[in-house]
Amino acid sequence: INDTDPLWAKDPSKLKDEDYKEFYRKLSPFDPEPLFWIHLNIDHPFELQGILYFPKINRNKPINENNIRLYSKQVFVSDSVKNIVPEFLSLLKGVLDSTNIPLNVSRSALQGDPNVKKIANYIIKKVADNLKILAKKDRARYESIWEDIGLFVKYGIVSDTKFDELMRESALLKTRDLKTGETKLVTFSEYDDLHSAEQKEKLGGKILYFDKENRDSSLINQLAENKYYVIELDDYIDPHCSQHIEYQKQGEIERKFTSIDN
Repeated sequence: INDTDPLWAKDPSKLKDEDYKEFYRKLSPFDPEPLFWIHLNIDHPFELQGILYFPKINRNKPINENNIRLYSKQVFVSDSVKNIVPEFLSLLKGVLDSTNIPLNVSRSALQGDPNVKKIANYIIKKVADNLKILAKKDRARYESIWEDIGLFVKYGIVSDTKFDELMRESALLKTRDLKTGETKLVTFSEYDDLHSAEQKEKLGGKILYFDKENRDSSLINQLAENKYYVIELDDYIDPHCSQHIEYQKQGEIERKFTSIDN
């Protein structure tokens, strides 16, 4: 981190995965390998370099939100970026280096600086774009880390309009493969396409779901026999996310989450 030529200042095209993993081990020596990372490098309309890592979350440990270190020309400024990085991304780890962020990182100083909002919006878009690229180019990898990154994505959909706009259609729903019984992860549009035209008409945009902690296996099996797919809500953020999607529709698409227990 104190290197005169730190990793975040280097050309991303010349770096290998192991370079990023080694740097992460310096940042968080007791953590497992990161799930995913994003290298930030822009010089107009503001200067920003940095690396943000998606860590594997231990849900049994308290979450520390001071995981991103702020630098200015490689000089450490603060480990509090609460008003620079959106709250839903505060679980990420890494470094940011910018001469456009005030050295006085008090809330009032940051809120009054126009560059801070631009930087926050850039980070949101960069994170969303990278996740969407991963989902498109390496779906298997995207699905393999969804259990961890899903928390970030759902939290972002609920709390940030721009991130919601960019990422909603890349969010994954957990259902079951009717043939194998194995977990199947699908997007909203893929969930629709699992059903026949007649089923789609009957559903009318509804998404059938059950709560993992309160499941009726016989009813789930009955629906499966009729080839209806039911998604599983198993995270504390899921009810908030589903409610948000119902009330904040995108374009003409309307979604309605319907419990099979009702």
